[in-house]
Amino acid sequence: MMTIENQSKITLSAIESVISLSDTQIVLSASGGRIQINGSSLKIIGFSSGNGSFSASGLIGAVKFIRKGEKIGRLFK
Repeated sequence: MMTIENQSKITLSAIESVISLSDTQIVLSASGGRIQINGSSLKIIGFSSGNGSFSASGLIGAVKFIRKGEKIGRLFK
C-alpha cells in the first residue's frame, strides 16, 4: 500500500530494505521488486524491517516501481 500526502510525505508498506538514499532519490526493496522515489530534500522519517513500514518526507516528484525482470513503470509524476 502506498499513500502520498500533498507531494510532501510518502508512506509505504511491505518494504524489505532501503537500498540507497540521497536527498534526491530513495531506492527501496519490496517483495515484488524495487521502488524508486525521486524528488528533492528527501529524508527517511521511519522504517521498520520487522513490519515493512516506511515513510519519508520532502518534495516528491516521481515514484517508479521496477518489477523483478521487467522494465520501469511510472506510478506517480
